[in-house]
Amino acid sequence: IRDETDLEAARRARDSVLGNISHEFRTPLAAQLASIEMLRDGLATLGPEPQAELLANVERGVLRLMRLVDNLRESVRIEAGQLDIRRRSVEPGVVIEESIALLGPLFAQRGLKILREGDDGEGDDLAVLGDAQRLVQVLVNLLANAIKFAPEGSTIRVGAGRGADSRIELWVE
Repeated sequence: IRDETDLEAARRARDSVLGNISHEFRTPLAAQLASIEMLRDGLATLGPEPQAELLANVERGVLRLMRLVDNLRESVRIEAGQLDIRRRSVEPGVVIEESIALLGPLFAQRGLKILREGDDGEGDDLAVLGDAQRLVQVLVNLLANAIKFAPEGSTIRVGAGRGADSRIELWVE
């Protein structure tokens, strides 16, 4: 006889994680499929604006799935102790631009305005050593939360600047 309590707990945890992952993937896949079916069925009758909106829905779904896959891969790498941080010179303004570009369709869909602040003209003065890809990932997550919870038609502020203690700060408001 052997004690399999830990093994059973690990199996239950794995099953729970897999259940959550499958749910998280099915939601954007279902939305994409619906948009694709509507687009296919209405190609001859839909005007350019409705077609563009349906394609934007598919694009948003693909971006969400990509983020989910990236987060899942990142979690596995962290668990395996293989987190690889690439420390290179990063300009916060570039991180902000890339993050805004990735989420552009979501801003438009919710009628949100994006206002950049604080990093104008300072350029290399604000450069920091960091992992640009991870910084973009963090900022995209913060902006996605802001998009999700901001009232429709409101303005989201994002910026970078030097704090009181000379540290570089990025913010989303």
